[in-house]
This record gives sequence, C-alpha cells and structure tokens, in this order.
Amino acid sequence: MLVLDEEEIESASEALCEALDRFSPQVEPGPLGSGAFWIDPAGMARLYGPPAVWAAAIRDHLAEIGWRSTVVVGFRRFLTRALAEFSAELRVFERPEDEVEAAAEVPLRGLDLPRRRVSALASIQVDTLGDLLRLPAAELRSRFGAEIAKLHVEASGARWDPLRPRLRREPIVASLVFEPPEEVDDRLLFAMKGALPQLLARLDQAGERARALLLHLDLGDAEALDLRVELATPTTDLLQIVDLLRLRLSALPLPAPVVELGLTLEGTRPSRPQIDLLAERERRDPRLAERALDRIRAAYGEASVTRASLREAHLPEASFAWEPTHSVRQPRTSELPANLSGASSCLVRRLLRRPIPLAASPSEDRFQGADDPPRMPSLVGVMPPTCGAIRRLHGPHRISGGWWVRPVERDYYYAETTGDELLWLFYDRPRRRWFLHGVVD
Repeated sequence: MLVLDEEEIESASEALCEALDRFSPQVEPGPLGSGAFWIDPAGMARLYGPPAVWAAAIRDHLAEIGWRSTVVVGFRRFLTRALAEFSAELRVFERPEDEVEAAAEVPLRGLDLPRRRVSALASIQVDTLGDLLRLPAAELRSRFGAEIAKLHVEASGARWDPLRPRLRREPIVASLVFEPPEEVDDRLLFAMKGALPQLLARLDQAGERARALLLHLDLGDAEALDLRVELATPTTDLLQIVDLLRLRLSALPLPAPVVELGLTLEGTRPSRPQIDLLAERERRDPRLAERALDRIRAAYGEASVTRASLREAHLPEASFAWEPTHSVRQPRTSELPANLSGASSCLVRRLLRRPIPLAASPSEDRFQGADDPPRMPSLVGVMPPTCGAIRRLHGPHRISGGWWVRPVERDYYYAETTGDELLWLFYDRPRRRWFLHGVVD
C-alpha cells in the first residue's frame, strides 16, 4: 500500500487541473483527496462539438498522461459524482430526468456516509439513492441524522451550488529578441540571467518555487527548439538555475543563430519541512545529490538519469524497466534470512543488457540426464582468460511461459569457474543453445 502525504496529493490535484484547463476555463477541484473535479462545458461546443465528443476528449487526454478517469456530463453536482463513483462508463445525459433515473440505482453503501446510518436505512429497505429520494425530507433529519438529510437535499436538487472555479494564474513568461541574431552561448546565458530575477520574484510573490524552466528558441529559417530544464528540488536560487542553463546550452549545438528566446517558469508550492529536533543530522545531504543529478540532466538530457522500476513478467530481463527520476530515494533494506545472518556480505547478481550466446564446449563433457543439455557451455571469446573454464554447475532452475507469443523454456544455472568467478547461465531448450545472462559479484 502506497501512502501519499498532503503535498503530493495537492501537487497531483494541481497537475490534473492544469490538464483540464484545455477543456474549459472553469475547473473546480473537489475536496482534497476525493479525486473529483467539476468542469463547466459552456462555450466549448464550437471547439469539440457535442457533449459526448467533449467528454471523450477529456477521458482520452487524461489516459494519455497516465490517469484513469470516469467522465459524467449531467445537471446536478452530487448526482454526477455519485454516478462517476458507481460506474466507470462514460455517460452523457441530455435531460435531468434521465440523470435522476440513472442515479436512482446507485447504492448508498458506495457513498461517503457513516456506516451506522447506511445500516439503519438498510433495515427499512432503503438501499439506493432512488429509495432515499422517495422518503419524506421533513422526517430524515430527526430520524437519521444531519448527514442523511444533507444527502437528500443535494441529491434532490433542492439546493443549487454554483461552480466555484479555481483562480488561474497567468503564466510567468519573458521574451528576449536579439538584433542581430545571437549564436554565442555566453551571450544568450547573460541575457537570460538578466531576465530571470524578475520572473523568480513574481513566482515568489505567488508563494511558489521554480520546478522547471522551459526555453523556446526561435532560429529564424531553421526549425525552432524547445528545451526543458527540470529541478529536482524547487528553488528560487538564481545561481543554481543559471548553472543548469549553462550546462544545457553547452551540450546543445545550435544549427542557426537565435532570433528570439522565450522563457517560461513552472512553479510549485514548497513542501513544509519536517523538523525533528531529536534526530541526528544525516552525514549525507540528499539535496546535494539532487543538485548533482540536475547538472547531469542539464548536460546530457532528461533521459540520462533513471532508476529501475519493477514489472510483472515471467522473464528476468522483462521484470524491470528504466524510468526517469528526479529525486534521490533512500534504499529500502530488509533483514537477511536466518541462514545468512552471520554473513559479512551479500552476493549481487548483475544482469547483462542482453543475454550473450555461448558455444558448446569442444570437450566430451556431457550431462547425465536424458532431458539435460547435450554439452557443457564454453566461455571462450566471451569472458576474459582470467575467468577460466566452467568447473561446476548448480541447478537447473526452470523458467517457462510465453506460449501466447513465443514459447520460452529456460534452465538457469549458477556456474563456478576455475578463476573463482560465479556466472549466471541458462540453456534455451527450444533453440538448444547456452546463454550468459549475468555475473554474480
């Protein structure tokens, strides 16, 4: 189970609001952590056509940026949210009566209500919103409490709450025009250094820190360039930002002089520092490590800093993937098993990017079983001579599957060599060939 703090939830909510801004200028986020957003579709028909097309565009765009959503277009705030939580189906209601009829099937147990109140209603066979709306409103408060009475008022439409959209902040941008066009990195950097203090001051007035800097380079007749410089730790430190810009520009050869340069600052609210007076200060400062990663990304691109992320797969090489990262995470450690608790070190298996095919040994060394490989593998031409030859194999450990694409049947072995190396091999049965897949340190 993943636990998110309030700052992470606020950041995700703000990112979703920014994604929804393209579909309406009126976006209201729901209570923090609810995952609900209300959008006013007024005036969007000229851009998207019918409401069904507009709703499908919202769902598809959120899916493209990694979010799973349910979109309901209706008339009442409470009913649309209840329907979205009840079913993942995209729904568009053209009449209020159709919305009320569909919401009547929503079970009360799926709503955010006190369990004791839901159980009390169930005792008189009131299980859905439709059952609740058929009850007289005057008696609900005295018999079932304020929560149920409020629910009845919101579901029946007796009270109308206007949309309260969040305030949209104007983007913090600056434009620099060069006459004549500029092609020297130092001069471009000097011009940006002069414009950044004013942009950072505007960001600071909004109570935010810079998390990214976007550059748009107009190269005249050549194709324009768009660059993005990420900061692992949001900051308003001018020298730190200028240093990253210098590294990014020095690693990017310009095909033509710059006619115009656009600067855009993306901001975020800084997280509240967690102060523990009793804790000892760590010898390693993760902020310094994040600054070092920022410099690497600025010099070599956003994809130059990655971390391994686990995946569900039956093959070892597909059980993880490399994804970009912008923060330094403390390693998660676990206690060693009882049989290894006294060991001074732990072995680490390093997987090769791709398994390397091995030739069969020219000797007459063979396995004994009928299902075993025909010959021992040879390391000649693959490992250095100091590794020596294989003297003993431990295994096999079989992995099979992939029948839905291509049958996979591998027998994995740990191989001890005469040079005291420990290798990880497998015998591919369908191809009848040995492969080196890793080295154990």
